[in-house]
Amino acid sequence: MRESPLPPEVDRVSGEVIGAAIEVHTLLGPGLREKMYESALVVELRARGLAVSRQVPFQVSFKGVDLGVQVIDLVVEGLVIVECKSVTALVERDSCQLVGYLRFARLPLGLLLNFNLPRVKDGIVRRVNWPLPTPCELVRVRARPDSVLRVPAP
Repeated sequence: MRESPLPPEVDRVSGEVIGAAIEVHTLLGPGLREKMYESALVVELRARGLAVSRQVPFQVSFKGVDLGVQVIDLVVEGLVIVECKSVTALVERDSCQLVGYLRFARLPLGLLLNFNLPRVKDGIVRRVNWPLPTPCELVRVRARPDSVLRVPAP
């Protein structure tokens, strides 16, 4: 089955995020902690006029039982999840985490960025969640009161 094309706005935001990540990596290079790249990326994205929310919490419950809180590194323009890493190599768990965040937050696109490489473009993983899936009745996700995440109603 072929993916439906993403809305143009999502592709535009994705391109801006990737451009910003390249700029951050060009100036900082590899070898810093993940949070430093995350902070620099927020600065660069905001300088480009994009709305960025950082450390976005959401609550997950299963069959009526609260399981706890998950936290997304960045949500850009309310459309794109960005997870920042600074590791020798990404592992399958990193990609699975991004896919889970996309599914639970019901957002269309996620980018996993590994800044600990000679060229950051070699460390970009793009995952699409489009068209948005119908939420499962037994799993509930809701934004915490202190969150800017707007999880769509089922």
